[in-house]
Amino acid sequence: MMFLKKAVSLFFCILLLLTCALPVFANHSDVVSLVPPPDTSRAASVYVYHINSETVMLDKNTETVRFPASTVKIMSGYLACKLADGQLDRQITITSQMLDGIDGRVMGLEAGEIVTIKDMLYAGICAGYNDAIAVLAHSLFGSTEALVEKMNEQAALLEASQTIYTNPTGLHDDAMVTTAADTAKIALAAAKNSLYMEISSAVKYVMPPTNRSPERTLHNRNSLISTYYGIGYFNAACRGMNAGSTDEGGWCTVTVAERDGDRYLCLVMGADDDMVTQDDGSEYYVVYSYKYANELVNWACNGFATRQVLQKGQPTITIPVENTGHFGMEIDVCAKDALTVYLPRAASDADLDVRCHLNQTSLDAPVSAGQVVGVISVYYQDTLLGSVDAVILEDHARNPIMHGISLLSDYVTSRAFIATVICAILLLGGYFLYVYSGLSLRPRRGKYTRRR
Repeated sequence: MMFLKKAVSLFFCILLLLTCALPVFANHSDVVSLVPPPDTSRAASVYVYHINSETVMLDKNTETVRFPASTVKIMSGYLACKLADGQLDRQITITSQMLDGIDGRVMGLEAGEIVTIKDMLYAGICAGYNDAIAVLAHSLFGSTEALVEKMNEQAALLEASQTIYTNPTGLHDDAMVTTAADTAKIALAAAKNSLYMEISSAVKYVMPPTNRSPERTLHNRNSLISTYYGIGYFNAACRGMNAGSTDEGGWCTVTVAERDGDRYLCLVMGADDDMVTQDDGSEYYVVYSYKYANELVNWACNGFATRQVLQKGQPTITIPVENTGHFGMEIDVCAKDALTVYLPRAASDADLDVRCHLNQTSLDAPVSAGQVVGVISVYYQDTLLGSVDAVILEDHARNPIMHGISLLSDYVTSRAFIATVICAILLLGGYFLYVYSGLSLRPRRGKYTRRR
């Protein structure tokens, strides 16, 4: 019975530790909900993601199948950057085949014009020109069809299972579809490519003169990055990635934002535009993908931050240690590692609740530095932010005399010893009772009994 009780107690201790020993960034969706996001009613799909902690901050219709519009260029540009790295200065002579069938936003490249891979990367990714993307497709992959095949292969590798590409530019095709969730996976992969992020984040690019054209200044099409095509949306925290629209796909904007070491992916798809009338009767044009992306980036960057809430070695509580030779000795229980969490900027240290869950109520010497004795967890408004191991930082040797006294004390107060004493008393009492009874039943003889 005693063994069963100990086993059950051990099980619940382990369960408690497993429950508390969560990764640093846990349950942050609950924390994010404490700071309401801005309105996004004029956009079909919205996604905001804290890259550092892998926290989904806002998720609106991200699994709905949509037309991708210009976000297609994230994939085509990403693959072009992967292949072009190391050959940026390679020259290309443009052919009529490269430009065949290209429509939409074009920069006016001509057959016979000599350009470089670098020129076309900036023209296609930064400025969003379709003819530049077509030139990259032919010069790096052999054809637009070959690039599209690679794009679909890469989408499958990234588990973007709802995405189908039919061209590398984003021109509308009923067969070309994606979701905001898939686009986010592709964007996160592209965000890891330094060349792609450098090009897509450039405000402008001055393209040297060619044999067919004077010097060109190419401006970033993304109004979060550049004010050339639209004002009122610029955000200094934004880096890359892509913006554009089609009638069928609506306005789409994808960007990475960085502030104080925190990185975010913000994605708005299927947004509309409108002429807004002000109180004074004047009107101005609003593109809601830019408006929402700008507001969402500010909401994330201004509302939340990553902060260290525990230092390595920081003491939290004390725990008694027995058999050290010092009566009533207690030692500090400390954080094994620093703990960094993601929480609202408005949260003060006083709002944080540090709790230490110990494996046991006391320790028995010897104890060793680094010995894990429990878990230290940090909560914000009853939401678990993260946990680290609770450890002892110093060695404490066992005192043999105190240990012997402790063993003796433990034995004397144990049930086995008490049962033994009781049995001994009962046996001894029975023995004396037996002896006494025997004596009382024996016939007595007088001192002067007469003999016959």
